Amino acid sequence: MDLKFLGLLVKNMRQCQLVDLNLSSIELHKVFGARLLSEGLKHCPQMKILNLSSNKLDSNDFQLLSEGIQTCRHLVKLNLSDNNMGSEGTTCLAEGINNFCQIRSVYLGRNNIGSNGAAAMMEALKNSIYLECVQLQFNSIGPEGASAVADWITSTSKRHPRQNSCFLRTLNLAGNQIRTNGTTILAGALQFCSNLHFLDMSKNEIDSESADGLACGLQRCTQLHILRLDYNNFDGESATILAKGLKYCQCLETLSLSGNKIGTTDAARMAERLKHITIKYLFLEYNNIESQHELVDALPHCNIYTDLGLTNKEIRRDKNIESQHELVDALPHCNVCTDLGLTNKEIREEQELMDQMSDSD
Repeated sequence: MDLKFLGLLVKNMRQCQLVDLNLSSIELHKVFGARLLSEGLKHCPQMKILNLSSNKLDSNDFQLLSEGIQTCRHLVKLNLSDNNMGSEGTTCLAEGINNFCQIRSVYLGRNNIGSNGAAAMMEALKNSIYLECVQLQFNSIGPEGASAVADWITSTSKRHPRQNSCFLRTLNLAGNQIRTNGTTILAGALQFCSNLHFLDMSKNEIDSESADGLACGLQRCTQLHILRLDYNNFDGESATILAKGLKYCQCLETLSLSGNKIGTTDAARMAERLKHITIKYLFLEYNNIESQHELVDALPHCNIYTDLGLTNKEIRRDKNIESQHELVDALPHCNVCTDLGLTNKEIREEQELMDQMSDSD
């Protein structure tokens, strides 16, 4: 985008009531567009969706933009991810959105906001009790930033109509060096996240000491669908402890624990504890797993991924079945898969064709 085009856009923003503006990946920083865009945003109080992601905007740009963004008090979705906001830029932005009561989604991933920026942002969002999505991945917020997130969860849950849960559905804190201390604090706040569907705490240097607290917190996340804890320092025992808490998460479909220190025996124990929930995908790559057979026995309906490169389907096909016909007769409405590569439909069609040939003879 060149400066001339941006100027024309801002001129039109003054004449119409924009509600959705997407300026992602247009290199706003190259045309010094922050000041000009900020002036345009001041004329858009009805703006609901603003996307300025991937523009290489720095802290100075956000100090300018915050003046315009604070006018958009009806924002529902704010996406500023993949810039270089920094702590100073985040603090300025936080001052501008302090009274954004209607906002539902905030995307600030990969902005180098640090612990101070995270603290300022979460403090500003305490009035945003309907917030459903918080994306802060890869921002180096550390244990202090995780503590700020936990405080926000606790604070907003008290203002929920039922006063025991916040509205949060998506929380992404991957790659933030939260470590054990931050995880322990955050785990205590998870008891107020009964609406949570997605939680990503991958690459946070979390060790086994956090397993008990995290398991207790996850027990209350009964609507959790996806949990990612990849590339931490969980061993086999801690994985088993986590599974104890996850057995209450009856909606869990995807569990990802790749890049930890989980062995075959402990993985099997974990799977045994998970067998009563409808988990569909279990990711265990880059652990110390030498066999999948026990995992498959415990979770027959789950797709399991390890370094062995085998899924449940491939393991189940490792049988000495020479015929499917009797299986099809017993289970006429079931698709039976063996090494023969025939399904019920194919077998029935084959049988019908043979019957027709017999009648013609």
